[in-house]
Amino acid sequence: IWIQLQYDFISLIKMRLEGNIRMPARGTYPERVFDWLYAAPILFPSLMMYDIKIDGFPFSAISLDFYHHWWQYAFSVILLGCLVYAVYKNYKNVLVQIIILLLLEDVLIHAVVMYGLRDGFIYGGHWVFTVPILLGWLYKSIPAEKTKTVFISGTAVFTLFLITNNLIRLYDFIQLSLNNFPPY
Repeated sequence: IWIQLQYDFISLIKMRLEGNIRMPARGTYPERVFDWLYAAPILFPSLMMYDIKIDGFPFSAISLDFYHHWWQYAFSVILLGCLVYAVYKNYKNVLVQIIILLLLEDVLIHAVVMYGLRDGFIYGGHWVFTVPILLGWLYKSIPAEKTKTVFISGTAVFTLFLITNNLIRLYDFIQLSLNNFPPY
C-alpha cells in the first residue's frame, strides 16, 4: 500500500510540475516569487490572458501579471519591511513563531518545490490572516504614543490604498471574464 501511495504522490507532483512548465513563464524566478507568492495575494496586480494547448486541446486562461508601477512595489516592500520588523520585535512570542512556520511552509511548498506558485488562492488566506496579526503585534510593541499615532495614520492610508486598488482590479477581472467567457 505504501508503494502505491508513494507512486501516486510522485506522479501527481510530476504532473503538476509539467503543467507549470507548460504555462508561459515571464520574468525572472525571484520576481515571480516576490510578485506571486508575497505581493499578489495582498495587492492585486493586473491580469493577462494567454492561450495554451493541454493534451492537444486549446485552452484560454486568466493569470496574474506582474506589477507595472513603482508604487505597487513600494507598497509591497514597505509592508514587507513592517512585517519583518514586527517579527524582529516580537520573536520571543510563541504565536509569532507559529505564524513564521506557517509562512515558511508556504515558501517551501510554493517557492522551493514550485507547486502552485501562480495559484494565489491556495496560500492567499495565510497572508490575509497573518498580516493584520503581525501589524497588531508591531503596534503593541511601539512604546511612544506619538509613534503609535503615526503608525495608525500610515496603516489607514495603506488600507485605503489597498481597498481602492483591489476593488479596481476586481472590476477589471469581472470585465475580462465577461468579455472572454460570456455566461451564455
